[in-house]
Amino acid sequence: MSKYIFIDNWVLGRLTDKEFCDHVVKYIVSNGYVVILNSLSLTELYNPNWKDGDRTETAAKFYSLVPCVVVDPAKVKEAEIANNLNRLDELPVEMDLRNIKPEERKKLLLGALRGDPIFLKQGVDISKWDQGYKKEKSEWLSNVDKIIGHAIENKTIKKNKKARKHIGSADKETFLLSLDMREVPPIRFDLVFNYRLSKIKSLEPCSGTRFSSLLFWYLYVDEDPSNKIKHGGSDIGDIHQMSLIPYCDVFTLDKSMFKLVGRVKSESNISNIQLLTKKQLELKIHHCNISA
Repeated sequence: MSKYIFIDNWVLGRLTDKEFCDHVVKYIVSNGYVVILNSLSLTELYNPNWKDGDRTETAAKFYSLVPCVVVDPAKVKEAEIANNLNRLDELPVEMDLRNIKPEERKKLLLGALRGDPIFLKQGVDISKWDQGYKKEKSEWLSNVDKIIGHAIENKTIKKNKKARKHIGSADKETFLLSLDMREVPPIRFDLVFNYRLSKIKSLEPCSGTRFSSLLFWYLYVDEDPSNKIKHGGSDIGDIHQMSLIPYCDVFTLDKSMFKLVGRVKSESNISNIQLLTKKQLELKIHHCNISA
């Protein structure tokens, strides 16, 4: 599997600083990393009312200078379900941009991100992705309440007057397994369910699906009182993107998510990934620059 790195939006926001941009590019290229782009990454950069030198153009230029691929987290989950919710040996790639020349890649990305009619005719309509994501965000917190409410009714978890709390590892595992299984088709449900039961104590690296379930648990159920994260519809976007962590060597994220993901990582049987906050990334690229 390639060595993947995920670049968060706060990194993109600093790319107008040429020195910073050059150092990030050098860090990625010299370490042989491949940048993961996903449907949400592209949706957040979508700008039909573009102008020269805007954020979209800055990002497209950056992506033209580093190896990158487009991955759809939903397709990854589908593949994991077909693999009995095990982690995949290879990450399914929707589009490999590595062999496209930098200038051509920049034009390709800009065209898609600016809603060029040529791309619309080819079925690449990010505006529809944007509409779908907005709908998903608007419904997400309601869905969270329904999921937790159902678990409380089934006595899988309980809620006290001040906060949601789990009531034991067995119940926690039941809840996580129910999240894992939400999108498994009925025809395969019993097979996958019984297989996952047999793997409860497995020390194998977790899948993106299980990583998402653990994120849900620590974000909404067993919350860290020292790291209170404000809940919002955009949480679903964060969860989608962080579901790729089991497949990454490096993942950039902000401080609050760093602490959250640290809790998840501790029980996901993945140890090699580097989680980098702003300060940690700066140290990495500085070290890379002075040692070059």
